[in-house]
Amino acid sequence: MIRRALGLAVCATLGGTAVEAQEGTQCSFQGNHPVVVVTQPSGQRNTFTGGGVVVRCPARGMTLRADSLEFYGDERRIFLVGNVNYDEPRLKLTSDQLTYYVPDERVVAIGRVNATLPSGSKLVGPQAEYRRAAPRIRTVSEMTAVGRPSVTLVEGPRRDSATVRR
Repeated sequence: MIRRALGLAVCATLGGTAVEAQEGTQCSFQGNHPVVVVTQPSGQRNTFTGGGVVVRCPARGMTLRADSLEFYGDERRIFLVGNVNYDEPRLKLTSDQLTYYVPDERVVAIGRVNATLPSGSKLVGPQAEYRRAAPRIRTVSEMTAVGRPSVTLVEGPRRDSATVRR
C-alpha cells in the first residue's frame, strides 16, 4: 500500500509523512496504486490516485474512503469517486461521489446518498450537501438534500420537568 500526505491547505507527496495544513490540522491518505502529481503554475499540486483510497484527518475526526481520489491544490478541493464512505462523529455517509470543499468545510455527495446521524436518523436520496460545524465558519452542522429524499427521524430521549434532576 502506498502512503502519501495530503495537506488540506497544500498537497504534497512526501512518503508517509503528514503535511501541516490550515489551522494546524493534518490529513494523510493511503492508496493501492501509484500517485500522479501535477504541479500547477501557482506551485500548488493536483494529485490523482485510485485502486482504493483512505483519507484520515485525525484533528477533524474524519475518515474518507473511496475507489479513487483527486485533490486540486489551488481550490483545496478533494473529489472522491466510487463506493465513497464519509465517517465523522456527527455523520456517517455513503455515496457514489463526494466533493469536500476544504475552505468552507462543505461536503457534496451525489448518487445513492445514505446519511445516518448518531441518533439513528437517516436521509436517503440522490444528492445531499453537508456543511460541517467549524470554528470561524459556522457554529452548527447543516444538511440539505434535493431530488425527493426520504428522511427518517429518530426521536431522542425526552427531557421534561419530571426527569430533570435539580
